[in-house]
Amino acid sequence: MEGDLPILLVEDSQSDALLIQHAFRKAQIRNSFIHVANGSDGLKLLARWAADGRPPPAFVILDLALPDLSGYEVLRWIRKEPAYRRLPVVIVTGSNESLDHPATHSLGATAFYRKALCFEDLYGMIQTIGGYWLMQSSSHSIGSNPLL
Repeated sequence: MEGDLPILLVEDSQSDALLIQHAFRKAQIRNSFIHVANGSDGLKLLARWAADGRPPPAFVILDLALPDLSGYEVLRWIRKEPAYRRLPVVIVTGSNESLDHPATHSLGATAFYRKALCFEDLYGMIQTIGGYWLMQSSSHSIGSNPLL
Protein backbone atom coordinates (compact mmCIF):
# COMPACT_ATOMS: atom_id res chain seq x y z
CA MET A 1 0.00 0.00 0.00
CA GLU A 2 1.24 3.46 -0.78
CA GLY A 3 2.30 5.33 2.32
CA ASP A 4 1.37 8.84 1.24
CA LEU A 5 -2.27 9.06 2.38
CA PRO A 6 -3.04 8.58 6.06
CA ILE A 7 -5.59 6.15 7.45
CA LEU A 8 -8.17 7.80 9.69
CA LEU A 9 -8.92 5.60 12.70
CA VAL A 10 -12.03 6.59 14.67
CA GLU A 11 -11.84 4.37 17.74
CA ASP A 12 -12.50 5.19 21.38
CA SER A 13 -10.52 2.26 22.81
CA GLN A 14 -6.85 3.17 23.03
CA SER A 15 -5.84 -0.50 23.30
CA ASP A 16 -7.88 -1.45 20.19
CA ALA A 17 -6.37 1.49 18.30
CA LEU A 18 -2.85 0.40 19.21
CA LEU A 19 -3.55 -3.21 18.21
CA ILE A 20 -4.99 -2.13 14.86
CA GLN A 21 -1.97 0.07 14.15
CA HIS A 22 0.40 -2.73 15.15
CA ALA A 23 -1.37 -5.18 12.83
CA PHE A 24 -1.05 -2.73 9.93
CA ARG A 25 2.68 -2.36 10.58
CA LYS A 26 3.10 -6.13 10.77
CA ALA A 27 1.26 -6.42 7.43
CA GLN A 28 3.80 -3.91 6.06
CA ILE A 29 1.12 -1.32 5.32
CA ARG A 30 3.10 1.83 5.89
CA ASN A 31 0.46 4.54 5.80
CA SER A 32 0.49 6.85 8.77
CA PHE A 33 -2.47 6.85 11.13
CA ILE A 34 -4.50 9.72 12.42
CA HIS A 35 -6.35 8.47 15.46
CA VAL A 36 -9.31 10.26 16.99
CA ALA A 37 -11.24 8.88 19.94
CA ASN A 38 -14.74 10.06 19.07
CA GLY A 39 -17.05 10.69 16.15
CA SER A 40 -17.26 14.46 16.48
CA ASP A 41 -13.47 14.81 16.26
CA GLY A 42 -13.48 12.57 13.19
CA LEU A 43 -16.15 14.70 11.52
CA LYS A 44 -14.38 17.95 12.40
CA LEU A 45 -11.15 16.65 10.89
CA LEU A 46 -12.82 15.43 7.68
CA ALA A 47 -14.81 18.67 7.36
CA ARG A 48 -11.63 20.73 7.74
CA TRP A 49 -9.83 18.62 5.12
CA ALA A 50 -12.73 19.01 2.68
CA ALA A 51 -12.85 22.78 3.27
CA ASP A 52 -9.09 23.04 2.71
CA GLY A 53 -9.25 20.94 -0.47
CA ARG A 54 -7.02 18.24 1.03
CA PRO A 55 -7.27 14.78 -0.48
CA PRO A 56 -9.28 12.31 1.57
CA PRO A 57 -7.51 9.75 3.73
CA ALA A 58 -6.67 6.37 2.18
CA PHE A 59 -9.68 5.04 4.09
CA VAL A 60 -11.48 5.31 7.41
CA ILE A 61 -11.61 2.61 10.05
CA LEU A 62 -14.71 3.38 12.09
CA ASP A 63 -15.96 1.92 15.36
CA LEU A 64 -19.75 1.99 15.77
CA ALA A 65 -19.91 2.49 19.54
CA LEU A 66 -18.35 5.89 20.13
CA PRO A 67 -18.84 8.12 23.19
CA ASP A 68 -20.53 11.03 21.41
CA LEU A 69 -21.64 10.58 17.81
CA SER A 70 -22.17 6.96 16.84
CA GLY A 71 -20.34 5.35 13.96
CA TYR A 72 -23.69 5.33 12.15
CA GLU A 73 -23.89 9.12 12.36
CA VAL A 74 -20.30 9.50 11.16
CA LEU A 75 -20.94 7.14 8.24
CA ARG A 76 -24.13 9.03 7.26
CA TRP A 77 -22.20 12.32 7.23
CA ILE A 78 -19.36 10.86 5.18
CA ARG A 79 -21.74 9.53 2.52
CA LYS A 80 -23.56 12.89 2.28
CA GLU A 81 -20.34 14.88 1.89
CA PRO A 82 -19.50 15.14 -1.84
CA ALA A 83 -15.73 14.97 -1.23
CA TYR A 84 -16.11 11.65 0.62
CA ARG A 85 -18.91 9.76 -1.11
CA ARG A 86 -16.43 7.23 -2.52
CA LEU A 87 -14.12 7.15 0.50
CA PRO A 88 -13.69 3.56 1.71
CA VAL A 89 -15.10 3.18 5.23
CA VAL A 90 -14.34 -0.02 7.12
CA ILE A 91 -16.56 -0.67 10.12
CA VAL A 92 -14.83 -2.50 12.98
CA THR A 93 -17.09 -3.12 15.96
CA GLY A 94 -17.24 -5.15 19.13
CA SER A 95 -21.02 -5.21 18.95
CA ASN A 96 -22.77 -8.54 18.51
CA GLU A 97 -25.95 -6.87 17.27
CA SER A 98 -27.09 -8.86 14.23
CA LEU A 99 -28.56 -5.79 12.52
CA ASP A 100 -25.30 -3.80 12.53
CA HIS A 101 -23.91 -5.36 9.36
CA PRO A 102 -26.97 -4.86 7.11
CA ALA A 103 -27.57 -1.38 8.56
CA THR A 104 -24.02 -0.19 7.88
CA HIS A 105 -24.07 -1.79 4.43
CA SER A 106 -27.26 0.12 3.57
CA LEU A 107 -25.55 3.35 4.69
CA GLY A 108 -22.63 2.73 2.35
CA ALA A 109 -19.97 1.01 4.46
CA THR A 110 -17.25 -0.54 2.32
CA ALA A 111 -16.64 -3.41 4.73
CA PHE A 112 -17.81 -4.67 8.10
CA TYR A 113 -15.80 -6.63 10.68
CA ARG A 114 -16.44 -7.72 14.20
CA LYS A 115 -13.45 -6.93 16.40
CA ALA A 116 -11.08 -9.85 16.46
CA LEU A 117 -10.71 -11.82 19.65
CA CYS A 118 -7.01 -12.47 19.11
CA PHE A 119 -4.13 -10.74 17.34
CA GLU A 120 -3.87 -13.42 14.62
CA ASP A 121 -7.52 -12.84 13.62
CA LEU A 122 -6.96 -9.08 13.65
CA TYR A 123 -3.85 -9.48 11.51
CA GLY A 124 -5.79 -11.58 8.98
CA MET A 125 -8.48 -8.91 8.85
CA ILE A 126 -5.86 -6.20 8.26
CA GLN A 127 -4.28 -8.21 5.44
CA THR A 128 -7.71 -8.46 3.77
CA ILE A 129 -8.34 -4.73 4.17
CA GLY A 130 -4.86 -3.90 2.82
CA GLY A 131 -5.32 -6.20 -0.17
CA TYR A 132 -8.71 -4.67 -0.96
CA TRP A 133 -7.28 -1.14 -0.73
CA LEU A 134 -4.44 -2.05 -3.09
CA MET A 135 -6.91 -3.54 -5.56
CA GLN A 136 -9.12 -0.45 -5.42
CA SER A 137 -6.29 2.06 -5.66
CA SER A 138 -4.85 0.30 -8.72
CA SER A 139 -8.20 0.08 -10.51
CA HIS A 140 -9.50 3.51 -9.39
CA SER A 141 -13.02 2.21 -9.01
CA ILE A 142 -15.12 0.94 -6.15
CA GLY A 143 -16.99 -1.73 -8.17
CA SER A 144 -17.92 -5.02 -6.54
CA ASN A 145 -16.76 -5.41 -2.99
CA PRO A 146 -15.28 -8.72 -1.81
CA LEU A 147 -15.17 -7.44 1.77
CA LEU A 148 -18.91 -7.24 2.39
